[in-house]
Amino acid sequence: IGLLTALSYLNLFNNRLTGSIPTQMGSLTVLRELRLENNRFVGAIPSQIGSCTSLSLLWMSGNRFTGSISTQFGRLV
Repeated sequence: IGLLTALSYLNLFNNRLTGSIPTQMGSLTVLRELRLENNRFVGAIPSQIGSCTSLSLLWMSGNRFTGSISTQFGRLV
């Protein structure tokens, strides 16, 4: 993920992906749309996603997240 710094759209919808979301997602600072819904992600949503300050659309439903949502998400558009 670290080499994809110019990525503006990432669609991983409905792929049955498992595990946790990588914290490196926070390095995608020009990312505008992120679709992670309908997978099998678990654990907390990484607070580093709050560093994606260009993010305007975020879909994460249909996963198995736990914990609270970080206040870092308040910085998103």
